[in-house]
Amino acid sequence: MVNINFILGSLFGMVAVVGGPVAAPWVQGHFDKQLQAKAVYVSDPHGPEGAKTLEISAIDRQESAQRWQRYQQGVQYCGYYALALIGLGLVGSGGRFQLIGGAGFAVGTLLYAGGLALGALLDMPTLQLAAPIGAMILIIGWGSLLLSAVQRSRATGTEV
Repeated sequence: MVNINFILGSLFGMVAVVGGPVAAPWVQGHFDKQLQAKAVYVSDPHGPEGAKTLEISAIDRQESAQRWQRYQQGVQYCGYYALALIGLGLVGSGGRFQLIGGAGFAVGTLLYAGGLALGALLDMPTLQLAAPIGAMILIIGWGSLLLSAVQRSRATGTEV
């Protein structure tokens, strides 16, 4: 499981780089195109009689900005947990609680970061319902690592 943590951490790191700096311009352009499609013609009060302009509502602009923020947050958390999994892979002892912690990080990251980023990218809010479940699994992962540290300190005779 130690190697799998390192491998998963490396994969999540690649996803974070591809989803972040590499794909960010495309994703932002995708969001902008979707926002442009929501523009409607309205009468221009300052223009000549019958003139119309395209306007995008403030609500649509705010929704697009929130989607972009959720996408970025999902990619960032994927990167954070990539580092955590790589760390586990490097210093892992293979104990039961450490294995549970690594599995919690992997599954929790998929649900939390994936739910945020993919839900925003695909404009599917139902995918974002996985984020709280993923967060709870991440908490279980951190708790398992805490128990692993306590177990290790008791086994070596050092105090916590």
